[in-house]
Amino acid sequence: GLSMLNHLSSLKTGTLAIGRDYGSLGSFGMGLRFLGWGETTRADDTGQRDGSFSAGEFALSVASSRSVMPNLRAGAAVHWYRTGIDGQSASGRLVGHRGNGSHRFNQAGKHR
Repeated sequence: GLSMLNHLSSLKTGTLAIGRDYGSLGSFGMGLRFLGWGETTRADDTGQRDGSFSAGEFALSVASSRSVMPNLRAGAAVHWYRTGIDGQSASGRLVGHRGNGSHRFNQAGKHR
């Protein structure tokens, strides 16, 4: 899916996400996200204006999961992000894992 938003101020956001199930290999997905603050007026402590600056963020995520037992999936994701403001920037990485189970009940409320 694709999403782009231009807000009333100069704020802009966007997301691109794709995913696919490959049967016994599992499911894989990727997402890109950005947030741009646009131009902001620079001012000192007294309110004296001195030009402008911009800020923004960008993130990339890649994830995978697969069935490990009936009604139980396990997966992992890797995220990379970068943020910047007024010519300064930082980036980082994050790795995570997760399990997700489900239970099914029949109409009488008994576990299947």
